[in-house]
Amino acid sequence: MDLTAQATIDIETFLASRTLLDALVEGVYCTDKERKILLWNNGAEQITGFSASEVAGSHCWNNILQHVDAEGRSLCHGACPLVRSMRTGENVVAEVFLTHKMGHRLPVVIRTIPLRDRNGTIAGAVEIFAASSSGEALHLRLKELEQQSLIDPLTGLLNRRGLEKNLRAEFERKKRFGSNFGVTFLDIDNFKTINDTHGHAVGDDALRLVARTLIGNSRPFDLPGRWGGDEMLVINNSIDMAALYKIAERFRMLLHSSMLMSPAGPIPVTISVGSTIVRDGDTMATIIRRADTLMYSSKKAGKNRVTIA
Repeated sequence: MDLTAQATIDIETFLASRTLLDALVEGVYCTDKERKILLWNNGAEQITGFSASEVAGSHCWNNILQHVDAEGRSLCHGACPLVRSMRTGENVVAEVFLTHKMGHRLPVVIRTIPLRDRNGTIAGAVEIFAASSSGEALHLRLKELEQQSLIDPLTGLLNRRGLEKNLRAEFERKKRFGSNFGVTFLDIDNFKTINDTHGHAVGDDALRLVARTLIGNSRPFDLPGRWGGDEMLVINNSIDMAALYKIAERFRMLLHSSMLMSPAGPIPVTISVGSTIVRDGDTMATIIRRADTLMYSSKKAGKNRVTIA
């Protein structure tokens, strides 16, 4: 069955195809008209972390994937692609962000398709989704760097040594070819309070939550790393100010709309961000200092924001 080529699919035939659907690497789930989940394949389990038994019988808008668009607007209670397919009878394609079971946001490409009963009446819809290729490409790069002892073992990001090595390479490229690059410096808001209130194990989970968000939502040619403590740094290759702000704001927005799950319940995690582009005469020390100063400007202005220069 070619799931994407048909305008509509019979719902009974679709639900009877569970064996075929479980063989797909893409996530697939099916709902009725009230958006109650009727089917959740193995691919959906692998991508989201939620098992079929955890979601069966619930509604897709009930704190499961919590789709948002690039501006952080909730789609589950607004412009839901599944609802649009059921209302219009048409396929809908969109790039959105879903919430993984572990709390972080993942970029995915989705396609929704209306499902009909034997009378031809729309009776539900199916969503097919796959992880964005940029996050997968970056994950492979980080795996390669791990073999060079350049990876922080807690977060899976570049360690400080790896960041400094790649920053030196960026300065060399600028010197030889005039290429631009940016630095995004970020710090977890109220991290000490998280540690003191919930313990260091939960603090480590907060670090991993931020790291997964950076890995999953960075461009494939950017490099995120852990500078030290709860400070993270992203090297943004070949970029201008507008794109730099857009990336930094995406990180902030996605973490603001994520939630760290702990034994005591969900914990909000936000970041303060400072971003800057390399200037003539910059050194590694000056560009890091400037990004760090901008990050502290975000802290002083109320946290959970981006300051750029």
